[in-house]
Amino acid sequence: MGVAPKFSVELLYDDIEKIAKHYGYGLLKGIYNAEPDVFYGIEKIKKNEELADVFLLSSCPDKNVALSFEINQEMVDKEMLGGNPYFFEFLRDVEQIVNNKSDKMYIFFASEWSAGDRIRFGYGSIAELIARLSMPGGWAVRYYDPIKKVMYDDDSEPFVFEVFIGE
Repeated sequence: MGVAPKFSVELLYDDIEKIAKHYGYGLLKGIYNAEPDVFYGIEKIKKNEELADVFLLSSCPDKNVALSFEINQEMVDKEMLGGNPYFFEFLRDVEQIVNNKSDKMYIFFASEWSAGDRIRFGYGSIAELIARLSMPGGWAVRYYDPIKKVMYDDDSEPFVFEVFIGE
């Protein structure tokens, strides 16, 4: 997630890190913690949108890497089994903090992201993001292959969601 806090990046990070830990996630501060597969894309949007810093969520908090495979699995499980992913609760809790401490927040979803990649973009409240992520395919694009008679998700394009603060 990219942020432009009203006051201190450190204070905002500390508050979001507490929430992340509560849900069993790790949180890494700074773009240099991004995996090489996404670094240049995040770097470009950080500069273009004048974001003060980037926080990277990790579902492997003990490994200190910005990978979120388990969070993606939560979305798949929601679609297949129902229920409410912890990630959605995390987003709701983050919204409460960000509404008071940030002027701008973007949430990034990408498996690979180069500086020149085309980006799918959305905006709205956290509730609208959760509704979008609750749909089949989540942040990816769902396609139907009529020859093979199967659906598949394509996550080859990064997805950026601008959170409307105070909504």
